[in-house]
Amino acid sequence: MDFDITKVLIGAVVAIIGYFLRDTMTELKSVRQQSEANRAGLELLRMEYTGKFDHLTEKVSELKETLNDLIAEIKKLNSNMYQNR
Repeated sequence: MDFDITKVLIGAVVAIIGYFLRDTMTELKSVRQQSEANRAGLELLRMEYTGKFDHLTEKVSELKETLNDLIAEIKKLNSNMYQNR
């Protein structure tokens, strides 16, 4: 009789542990899937923005050159205006 109660108690403990283990494994699988989705999204962003920094640097350099040209032209026009007075 004691042997049967021990079997039932061990079976109940194994069932409880199995339940929580199954729940933990399901949650782990969900976390893994989310992690893979995040990794894919980050890789997509990395590929999309990799060359954009260099492109922006070139554009800023072009803007600086154009601004310098405009400043020089404005100074030239101002000096011509003051000379013609």
